[in-house]
Amino acid sequence: MRIFLQIVLVMTMVAVVFGVASADRKVVILQGPGAYRWSNAAKTLTECVRVKDLSEVPEGASVVLPDRTLSSEELAALPTLIRKSRILALGRSVFTEGGPTAAGVLHVGKDYYYVPVLYSLNGWGIGSRFRDPDTYRARAQWCARQRAQGLGLFTFGGTLPERVGQQMTDAIEDSFKQFEDWKGKCRRPALVGLPETAKVLLMHTSDVERMEPEAAAEWAERLGVNVIVVLVSRFRDQGIYDSRFLVPDSAPEHAGADNDVTLLPRLIEAFKQRKIAVWANIFGGPSSIPVPEDQQQVLQDGSLFGRGCPLRGAAYYDVLAQITEEVLTKFPYISCITLDEPQLRCSGWKEWGCFCEQCQEAFQKEYGYELTPENAIVNYGSDQRQSLTEDFYRFRVRLMNEGVFEKYRRTINRVRPGTPLLLWEPTNYGELGVEPQSAVLYGLNAYGPEYRDGPGGPNEYLNHPQQFLPRAENIVTMKGTDGELKNLATSITRVDCFEDAKVISWGQAADRSWWPLMVSTRGGSVRYCAFDPLSPEGGDSESAASLLEWLTESGS
Repeated sequence: MRIFLQIVLVMTMVAVVFGVASADRKVVILQGPGAYRWSNAAKTLTECVRVKDLSEVPEGASVVLPDRTLSSEELAALPTLIRKSRILALGRSVFTEGGPTAAGVLHVGKDYYYVPVLYSLNGWGIGSRFRDPDTYRARAQWCARQRAQGLGLFTFGGTLPERVGQQMTDAIEDSFKQFEDWKGKCRRPALVGLPETAKVLLMHTSDVERMEPEAAAEWAERLGVNVIVVLVSRFRDQGIYDSRFLVPDSAPEHAGADNDVTLLPRLIEAFKQRKIAVWANIFGGPSSIPVPEDQQQVLQDGSLFGRGCPLRGAAYYDVLAQITEEVLTKFPYISCITLDEPQLRCSGWKEWGCFCEQCQEAFQKEYGYELTPENAIVNYGSDQRQSLTEDFYRFRVRLMNEGVFEKYRRTINRVRPGTPLLLWEPTNYGELGVEPQSAVLYGLNAYGPEYRDGPGGPNEYLNHPQQFLPRAENIVTMKGTDGELKNLATSITRVDCFEDAKVISWGQAADRSWWPLMVSTRGGSVRYCAFDPLSPEGGDSESAASLLEWLTESGS
């Protein structure tokens, strides 16, 4: 109640300072939590009404969307509303009751960003069928028609005529340079920090050995590439920058490649000169750093898989997150972090992880029965293709969300908040513990599915149902545009920012990670506040006064 009285006092001061006569913009409050508080506060400044339907909003009014999820009908009304109104969206209002969010309209919220990866030649044990240049072009066009926001190719060496032939090189160049025309105007906005159309070329370990930086940049520019992804974490194979995680050449486990700590800085400078973005790839396997046996995943037969378990290998993922932090700190030009196939084991539909003691204990606690191969794997012990029970599937998804993606996101937001996080993963997401729409809520912004042998079915990438539910974050400190810090104990809704969105103020969690609190988008016609500043619990009088002033001021 004390906070609420403080807010009322500030509103009265705003009315005195700005005056009702100076505010000619009508304010409309959509019914929902706190609507009466906003109505009472706005009435001291200008004419204000509450409505149940967005179709009742008069032209030129300012609209307040309350801190609740929107119905699908309300979401559908936003594209028309945005053309004639100023909109203040609060908290959960950028989410719906199920389905797409308002990100495409308001430029803040949650959405997918797809960059499918095509392979230009057989290899890597994948069996790609892209040796035919015409098929390659046709499948790149298919990706564009499916509303992919970019196109990637694995790898750099697979573009060279001496490896794939001139016709395939020409097909790759055509695909990169024509992709924007093929896809037309994308109906979804681009995430802040990512190009509207990403044309991505991945450099494998052998690629950075083969190409001098300037020659690599020149070739990428010729192909029409605007993003290069460089593997930065394979310290056991090749160290390309001065890292505290670098394995010395003399280490017994070192694979034999010569470390060159000047290579990544030289690559970045060469690509920067040609205005080609650089993304850093973090590989989640043992070629990055050794995975101790007591942190590895345990398969159903008791054998080990050399990648970390999100539970018993938490320390291993802490180190990978620290590598991410180091890269973002050392190299400001790196604009995106990409994850290289983090997974819970699935191989040949016969090998599954994880059955370690920690996973068994957590599963028992969550589902009330023992985690055994017989209880968790459908067709276990037979020669048929196996699958997972619903409980084990959900359990693995939660492990990946909470133990991997969330860890990367919180680390990134401590160093450089809002930096995009992209996942390169085969199209059979679910079997590897990845569920796209829930992983987005835990920190992923984008997907780069590996497009191997042809268009997928209704459950494959580019066709996932978008059912985003709001996810909360507890904030303890607020930093405004003036850089001043102040205490703020409140719960906010986690969002991503798209296109021209600019964060006005940031909130900091107890672990020092930063999250958007107040955002301006759509050229200033939309304000988003990640919480309700008029709420008696966890409100903020200064934020409330600022938003009311914005709602009622004259002009567009």
